[in-house]
Amino acid sequence: MDEVFARLREKLRRAAELPGSGDVFGAKAHGFRMRPPLPEADVAAFERAHGVRLPEPYRAFVTEFGDGGAGPDYGVLPLADAAGMIVDDPVSRLAEASPFEADRVYGPQWWDELYDREGDDAEHCRGALAVVHGGCALYTLLVVTGPARGRLVRVDLDGGLAPLVLDDVDFLAWYERWLDDVIAGYGTTFFHDRLLGGEVAFVAGARDADPARRARAVSSFNALPEVSEAGRRAVVAAVGDPDARVRAAALWTARRLRIGEAVSAVRGALTHPEAETRRMALGTLSALGCADLPGLARGLLADPVGAVVAAAVLALQEAGALTVADVAPLVRSVDVGVRVAAVHGLREAHGDVTGLVAGALADPEARVRWTAVQAAEKRGLSGLRPVLARLLEAEEDPTVLVNLRRVVPALEVR
Repeated sequence: MDEVFARLREKLRRAAELPGSGDVFGAKAHGFRMRPPLPEADVAAFERAHGVRLPEPYRAFVTEFGDGGAGPDYGVLPLADAAGMIVDDPVSRLAEASPFEADRVYGPQWWDELYDREGDDAEHCRGALAVVHGGCALYTLLVVTGPARGRLVRVDLDGGLAPLVLDDVDFLAWYERWLDDVIAGYGTTFFHDRLLGGEVAFVAGARDADPARRARAVSSFNALPEVSEAGRRAVVAAVGDPDARVRAAALWTARRLRIGEAVSAVRGALTHPEAETRRMALGTLSALGCADLPGLARGLLADPVGAVVAAAVLALQEAGALTVADVAPLVRSVDVGVRVAAVHGLREAHGDVTGLVAGALADPEARVRWTAVQAAEKRGLSGLRPVLARLLEAEEDPTVLVNLRRVVPALEVR
């Protein structure tokens, strides 16, 4: 282990000295510094108290390298914090077998299935240490007990994301990969989700038979400081993938990396039968500066799915091409989300919006009303002040009232 930890210390030093190292996600929390290692006796006492033996790579890390400090996200947690971060009564739960399996791909429904089997009080994080906190409800667990012992699992305690068993064989491999990514200039925001290896592995993964792996491979390109022509081609091809997860990853990646070669494929996605693909395609084309976007977006203002219509309004708004004629039919939509998007668009729509804003102030949905109040303020519609003043006297929704109390006096001054 001496050779391993000497290598890690050298990589940690290099990472800390890189220009811009302070901008690495979470670096302000850990400062690329390690806490002192724990004495062997303290770790042994911890193991006796919890009735476990820590996985050897992690145990060596804690006793020889440091008891937490520099690491992914906001840094590696100290052993004492890792044990009690997310599990009530950790002394009685760490020795229980973790439900995670080493090579299983989990779907978002897994959380519900677990509770169906074990009841609402089931502790899905039992048998594991929370070695890293990624912010909000995101944690990286190290499995201590059970079939996935020694592996790391990324979890979202809110259940919004499916658990992900990371590909790293153990804690030290995972930690060294983080150091390598920092030194190579990889985007560490994508550290946990990306496939192992570099761009060659991502290109190959984008052709994998498993759609979940294809989606991860396509998303992995976001970690790279630069993407080659082969990588860009892989992303473009994935826009037409038969699996929704892969298409979503490709559309987001093309958008984030500004892959102009994807415009033709993304334009074709506007007619895809899946609404989410159409919606995301609009946002991607907007980000890519597609020249004919206004015409394409107008074609989707009549889409049967409200989320797509709202995205089309936003795309026209961002392109500076939204008109009153575009919005007028939408402010009467039965879909509340469409009405909100349409009224929000009135802030910048070309033409006289006074009548449409006035109508929206009487909408039965509070979200539409407060958006209309904001539109009146943005457009300086002082002629609507009497209407707004009457609404202020009758309004009961607290958010609408907050907006009215700000806007009514401001329009009087104008």
